[in-house]
Amino acid sequence: PVTEDMTLIIRIILRTGTERLRRVSGAGSARAYVLSLEAEGIRQIKLIDATPIGINVRSTVATYANVHDELRKIYARTPDGKKAGYKAGDFSYNTGKLRCPLCDGTGVISLDVSQAIEVCRDMKIVRKRLEVLKELGLGYLTLREETPSLSGGEAQRLKLASEMRKGQSDSVFVFDEPTIGLHPLDVIRNGDYIIDMGPGGEEGGRIIASGTPDEVARDEKSITGRYLAI
Repeated sequence: PVTEDMTLIIRIILRTGTERLRRVSGAGSARAYVLSLEAEGIRQIKLIDATPIGINVRSTVATYANVHDELRKIYARTPDGKKAGYKAGDFSYNTGKLRCPLCDGTGVISLDVSQAIEVCRDMKIVRKRLEVLKELGLGYLTLREETPSLSGGEAQRLKLASEMRKGQSDSVFVFDEPTIGLHPLDVIRNGDYIIDMGPGGEEGGRIIASGTPDEVARDEKSITGRYLAI
C-alpha cells in the first residue's frame, strides 16, 4: 500500500532510487514499499520541481544560470582590465571592489535575456547559456530578475536550464509539473502515459490501469477511464 503522505513518483521511485544509488537505508526508508527497482547505468536522479529558488534577493537569473561568472572573467581579460590589474573577483556584485557603493552592485534592470543574446553574441559561453534560457521560454526575463520572485513554472525551467549545460548520459530527471489552477482531467488527457492508482482510502495504492489516455479510457476497471471516454 502507498500511504497518503507518499506519492508514487516523488516519495517512492525518486526516494528509493536515490537510496539505492547512495547505498543508504534505515528508518523511514522507502525501500519497504518497493519489491524491485532496476537502475543500471544510472548514477544520479534529479528532481526538477516548481519550488522557489532560494530566499536571497541577490540570487538572480544571471547568477543562477552561471552567466555572471563568465562575464566577470571576460571583463578581467579586457585590455583595460589587464592594464589596471583587475581579477574576475573584482567585478563581483556581491563583494567586488568595483561595485557601485550606492546600489551595492544591484544596478538597474535594462537588458532581458533576448536582448542580452545580441549584446553578447561574440561571447560564446555566455551566448550559449542565454540561448538555453530563451529556448525554454524565458527570453523575457531580465538578467537582474531576483530568483525568489519567479513563478513556479519559471523556477522549474531555470533549474532545467542550469542542468542542460552538463553531461546527463547517466542521469534520470523527474519533473514535478505545477498544475495548480489547471483542470485535473485536462492534465491527464494530455499525458503520454498514465498510471491510474486507486481505488482510494485504505484500499488505495494499487495500480488499476496504465497506458496511454486512450488505453486507460477503454479499461473498464478504471474510474478515471470512464471520464476520459466522455
